[in-house]
Amino acid sequence: MYYKIYCLSILFVLRFFSSETSFWTCTNIPNPPATEMMTSAVIGNHGEIPMWPSEELASRTYNIANIGLIVGLVIGVVCTVLVVWMGNVKESYSSNRLGAAEIEAGNANAAAAEANKQAESLRRENLVLQENVLKLQARTEYRHLTPLQQKAVADKVRKYSGIAFSIVVYWPESDSSALKDDVVGALTNAGWALKGQTGVGASAPEAGVVVEVNTVAKPESHQAAEELAKVLRSEGLFVPPVRTARPSKYLMGENPGSRSDGEIRISIGRRP
Repeated sequence: MYYKIYCLSILFVLRFFSSETSFWTCTNIPNPPATEMMTSAVIGNHGEIPMWPSEELASRTYNIANIGLIVGLVIGVVCTVLVVWMGNVKESYSSNRLGAAEIEAGNANAAAAEANKQAESLRRENLVLQENVLKLQARTEYRHLTPLQQKAVADKVRKYSGIAFSIVVYWPESDSSALKDDVVGALTNAGWALKGQTGVGASAPEAGVVVEVNTVAKPESHQAAEELAKVLRSEGLFVPPVRTARPSKYLMGENPGSRSDGEIRISIGRRP
């Protein structure tokens, strides 16, 4: 729109100057002959109303008005140019501010993304630490079977009532004795027959509760051993796969035929 106003102003100025010749020609009209002046004077003396303003005042006013019009046009053109120019400068500043704001917003978004990334990393590290703490607590807590767990074990293996078993405890583990009592209590409650229990001062060769079956045991004893290992696992104890062992392994340093250790042997090993 500013460009249209500017162009119209230029056209108007050019139009004015194109008629300037006729303007100055009109203002420099030669004085009428003396005869005409005398005729006008005579007419004026016969009572006609004289013209106002006078020709001299009209000419002067006309010239001043034209000069004012020219000055106004020039001012309008200058103002139009300034409006267009300063408008472009203002838009440039606005664009610069908008670009700076976008850059700041991008930097803020990048910082927020980095903060979220660090927070997620810290959260994962915290989860790992919590998991390690739980594992450490599980390793330091005493292994045991609650009365309800002992009842559950007894209910599952009661169908094998009468199976003879022995149990070995490795004393360096502080919770071995308590766990041995829990297992013995559950099995005797189920009708199993305890044939012997041995305490060994050496370190446990294996982790968890180890269940072994005598190689000469009845098939029912193998089934009972598998069922016992399964139910102990379901109660949260670590139990390796059931295996078979020769009778001589049931007695350490003794004559295998001097005592009976039952068909199933249970060893309370170290914590897993």
